[in-house]
Amino acid sequence: MRNRIHIMIIMIVVALVAVTQTLIAGDAYWIAGVSGDWDNDANWNTPPTTNDSIFINGSGNYTSIWDSSSLATVFSNITVGVSASGEQVLRFTGPVYQDLALSGDIVVGANGLVEQNNSLTGPPSGSYATIQVMDGGVWRATNPDTRASSLGGNRILQVDVGGIFDIPEGIQVTSKTTDEKNIINGELTGEGTFYVSAGATCRMAGTGVVDVAKILMPSNGLLYFYGNGPVVNSEIYPSSSGGLMLEGPGTMIFNGDVLYTNKEPTVLRGHASDERTITGNGDFLVSSAKAINILGYSYESAGKLYLTGTGKLLMNLKGYTGTCYGSMDLGRESVISNGVLVLSMDKTVCINVTNEAGKVLMNDLSVVIQCGSASYRAPASMKVSDNGTITFDNVDITTAAHKTKLTLMNIEVSDGNSGGTLKFASGS
Repeated sequence: MRNRIHIMIIMIVVALVAVTQTLIAGDAYWIAGVSGDWDNDANWNTPPTTNDSIFINGSGNYTSIWDSSSLATVFSNITVGVSASGEQVLRFTGPVYQDLALSGDIVVGANGLVEQNNSLTGPPSGSYATIQVMDGGVWRATNPDTRASSLGGNRILQVDVGGIFDIPEGIQVTSKTTDEKNIINGELTGEGTFYVSAGATCRMAGTGVVDVAKILMPSNGLLYFYGNGPVVNSEIYPSSSGGLMLEGPGTMIFNGDVLYTNKEPTVLRGHASDERTITGNGDFLVSSAKAINILGYSYESAGKLYLTGTGKLLMNLKGYTGTCYGSMDLGRESVISNGVLVLSMDKTVCINVTNEAGKVLMNDLSVVIQCGSASYRAPASMKVSDNGTITFDNVDITTAAHKTKLTLMNIEVSDGNSGGTLKFASGS
């Protein structure tokens, strides 16, 4: 009887050891200089198993191909191209609708190239994983099927200075929601499309360049920019209830056109007390059949927004209402037309035109100037100075009291250094 018990105990211990070895992550190294399939055990020092960390780093020119037969195993982290010389390529391939099972980080070193032909699964709920493209490294999306290019939920994109994340023409890469920032200090580039999933929030910061052809944001998609960058050369197409959100003080440069068409965007929004400069060398076009918020939150003191650059701010309200919460300095040619523009702010100039580049035309418009809070009597107002121009063409200007508070119209033409111009073509 005792012998049987001892045998059973030994069998249980052996089984537990086997399970433990499977669950504990190890390291698997690709053999340098060898190209071939991931599933060929001869290509590894030790064949990779579940939760292993993978290293494809030995010097030389070679390619590791991860195809559909590799998908049953969930690996932890993958490092490619952190080597002394050569080019090490990891090619994700296989069925375009088959997600790649990867729970951890992917690091692309100076001699690394990752070709993404599938989607990536995100890490477990409540955790985050990173795609890091280091100086000299390249990540390239390669499959034109839109479903086959997702980065996975809760996956952070980090492109270091000198790193390249390439989306070629005809390719679309999808970003899903993450509470963490994508850090673009290198280049997010190519003639393809960066796509923010419906209802998702994409956050970007960094000092690099976003130079893809288009950024698309479908229903309820939000794109946050933090601080001073990156520089955005892409055309941006927000969709219904989506928009650009600006967090913290700093300067953003949009060189591509920002186009809202027949949707309901929150055009630009910043938190209270932030000062943002938006330099737009492309046109900022809003053609909306819905309400529009220009800046800030309702009845909350928002920061100041400076709009500069060679592009135009074009707002066609199409019979609906646009609301400006906070102070907006228009240092660029702007046309606001065909609807109602509500200026709502406490003791602050809501629209300020202070330089020669600020030529603002308001036409076929009703401008309502009101208090932003019941606690103040001062109205929102407009001011023009220093060779700036505001032209009213078929514009009715009215005032609106907040609850029982008195609101007075306040339009100021200041001498400044060179004086400003306020023109009335027609209206009241």
